[in-house]
Amino acid sequence: MYFTDALVLSRIDVGEADALFSLYTKEHGKIRARAQGIKKPEAKLRGHLETLNMARIGFVAARYGERLIYAEAAHAWPGIRSDIERMRAAMYFASLVDDATFPGESDPDVWNLLQSAFRALEERGFEKESFEAFEAGLVRHLGYGSGGDIAILGLRVARPV
Repeated sequence: MYFTDALVLSRIDVGEADALFSLYTKEHGKIRARAQGIKKPEAKLRGHLETLNMARIGFVAARYGERLIYAEAAHAWPGIRSDIERMRAAMYFASLVDDATFPGESDPDVWNLLQSAFRALEERGFEKESFEAFEAGLVRHLGYGSGGDIAILGLRVARPV
């Protein structure tokens, strides 16, 4: 059983009541974890695992991957959620990290980059230069050089602006 802080990168509904979450943590890197019964009205995890939320999570290694057993929302980024441009930028950053990283590969530098990008969006708002800075930082921290060209990763995530 593991407990850690995580940023919810994405959610995919699975079956009638379950969902598969992509989460990024400092200690474990990207985690793909299933939350059983989360779509039921009485689900305890419901509401804590909204996309882009920062949450304290608990998970266990199950037969077919990780399973979420605990979640408590820590920060919902109200400044980001109240502005469509900030929200689009945050979703872009989360999508880049989700697509460019692999489960189980811990990278504290990527975690710190993601945290600082979200804090900057929350406090200062959207700045077009944020895209270039985040992309360059991600490419550098993933070990693809210092050029900062996001195309080197071969991702299919389109910049929103």
